[in-house]
Amino acid sequence: MVQGFLERGVITKTKSIIITIKFLGSYADQMPELYKLDDYDKCLSRTQSGYCMVYAEIVPDNSSKLWNFIDVYSKDYRHHFRHDHLLFGICVDRCKILLETLSLSEQSELYDERVESNEITDYYAKVHREETAQHSGYQQLLGKCLNYDFRAKFGLQLKTFIEYCEYPDKTLKINGWALAAYGVFAIFVVVNILSSCYDYYLLRQQTEDSENIDFYKRDLKTSAHKLSTSFSIYRNYYRLMRPLPQEYEQLKFLNGYRFICVFMTIAAHTIVYLTLAPIQNIIEIEEMKKSSVASILQGGPVIIQTFFLITAFMLKLKFNDLHLVTPQTKMSKCCKVFAKVLTLRYLRIVPSLIMFNLFEAFLLQNIGDGPLWKHVVQPESVLCREYWWKNVFMLNNILIHYSCSHHTWYLATDMQLTVFFLIIAIVLARFPNWKKCIYAAVTLASIIITSAVTYILKLQATTYFALDFYRHLFVKDYPTFYHGYVPFYMNLGAYLGGFILADIYSNYIRCDDKVKKRFAGDLKYKCGYWLIYLAGFLLICSSSYFINYESESSPFLVAAYAGLFRNVWAFVNVLAFLGNFFKLGSNVYRVFSAPVLSIFHKISYQLYLWHIPVLRTFVGIYRQPFHLNLIYTVIVIFISFLISSIVAFIMTLTIEYPLAILINYCFKRGNEQPLHGNVYIYFFLNVVCVCCLFRKRKIRLKCH
Repeated sequence: MVQGFLERGVITKTKSIIITIKFLGSYADQMPELYKLDDYDKCLSRTQSGYCMVYAEIVPDNSSKLWNFIDVYSKDYRHHFRHDHLLFGICVDRCKILLETLSLSEQSELYDERVESNEITDYYAKVHREETAQHSGYQQLLGKCLNYDFRAKFGLQLKTFIEYCEYPDKTLKINGWALAAYGVFAIFVVVNILSSCYDYYLLRQQTEDSENIDFYKRDLKTSAHKLSTSFSIYRNYYRLMRPLPQEYEQLKFLNGYRFICVFMTIAAHTIVYLTLAPIQNIIEIEEMKKSSVASILQGGPVIIQTFFLITAFMLKLKFNDLHLVTPQTKMSKCCKVFAKVLTLRYLRIVPSLIMFNLFEAFLLQNIGDGPLWKHVVQPESVLCREYWWKNVFMLNNILIHYSCSHHTWYLATDMQLTVFFLIIAIVLARFPNWKKCIYAAVTLASIIITSAVTYILKLQATTYFALDFYRHLFVKDYPTFYHGYVPFYMNLGAYLGGFILADIYSNYIRCDDKVKKRFAGDLKYKCGYWLIYLAGFLLICSSSYFINYESESSPFLVAAYAGLFRNVWAFVNVLAFLGNFFKLGSNVYRVFSAPVLSIFHKISYQLYLWHIPVLRTFVGIYRQPFHLNLIYTVIVIFISFLISSIVAFIMTLTIEYPLAILINYCFKRGNEQPLHGNVYIYFFLNVVCVCCLFRKRKIRLKCH
């Protein structure tokens, strides 16, 4: 950086590092704020006013020492924001009053050029395209107004682009699709209430007190009753609290690993979303980014591999337990097994995802306001209306730049990995002698593909997020994320690790107490267990070298490290899980097996989905820049996690579990007791029974 200042004439002589740091600090304090917001509520309290969010870029001026500093400082993208890209919240009335005080000649001297078309302006134009005609008349007015203030304070000029404007008389826009979305949520509310009331009615019909005990915990006998109470909040609550089946009792510790992964994911996303917020002490945050702790935490995205590994482990374990395919199974049946398992997996994910997308597309934008509200929320609303099909067809990890709910790339990648490895599971069950060859081939492929893609596309060794990468609501200038992180073929190692772990557990550990005793009482294995966690920590630490000094590393070394990093992490996770199978870390096993973590395990899918709207809401309601520090960040993380958990708990009870019951019924209909009469007539009679009960009429209906 210093060399850049020497070339530009900002620093003419380097006396010492201390002097240089002090000099840079003095210029850093003079840089313009990244966010400058007029009073939103006061502005819109005037009937004829408007409030506009303006994106601005500083016009280069090599004669300005401040500009030269901003230019070089912003190029350190690993640790700094782009300080030449600014956002302004402008009250239109204030600008009108300001320009009225200036003469025509003074107004004509003011710079009012529009930002040339680029990735950022194209994105803003797309997500706010409905308003372009309305606020285009303000372009010159706001451009001159901003440049008047900016030139007076910093001696520099701005090119501007109006992102959107808001007005006092704004009305809630609800079209037919929005009404349909509201209607869907209303139907779910009504059905949950009716189903819960009917379940309570059935409880009241029990003739003996003994039948009332654990009534909601018992499965009802008839299919009609099961369907009618599938949306019962009482019954689904007890399903949520139900412990794991006995055959999976040894796997309770996986709940702890999943909880840690979910919590760390939410914590990371909270930090990312705070970079969208109007922070006052930007320089302090950038200095914190340079700390050794921050560098180590940059390797955190690798934790997503643990998610993949756990999912693959459970998939292979259940596949093995059900014996769906044997060496004697015909190819036609193998195809049917593939279709059924994949369909069940798809239907487990998609209904909740559709409800989530409906909320993002039509409901979220109407629950808050503020100068940054539309900046943070509207992109999801627009993109979910237009690109919903990428989520429905599990393609959200392809062309993710314009996608609905960027974080759902994980679901698409997981589904694609499920397709690939389900085929492998069927082939292995059909031809067990091929197991070693297939596992070896996939292992080599996972390393070679990752290394080759990294080398050919000149990607970075590991995925990390610089401060400015997501500041404009999409991942900007970061091909490593698009090509090296989200594609399914770059994540083969973790899924393979889960498959191998499931085979080891099924064949050697589950029912062999001798093997468990052999490892459990040996001190060297206990020490080795704790060394596994140290190895995982050192592996994450190693990524900080490539983040900070990647330019000094050879492309071959970068590619080799990229090919090994995630695969070694998966191997470390496999060893840690094996240690827990043998209960080598008894304290870890007990903590990770705590009953409360079982609840978080069951709501983890909804928790992953709904934490992003919570974060968007939190960031979107800020009115003015605020001071950010470590304590504030920790508080926001825990509050976000708490609120997200509450939302996830509700969604699991009211949407995920009821729909899962209906889906399972459809697949098992041939084995269930048939319904007597039409289901809809039956449900109508149930509603009548409930109404009669609550009106205290002495009417008895035989509802079966």
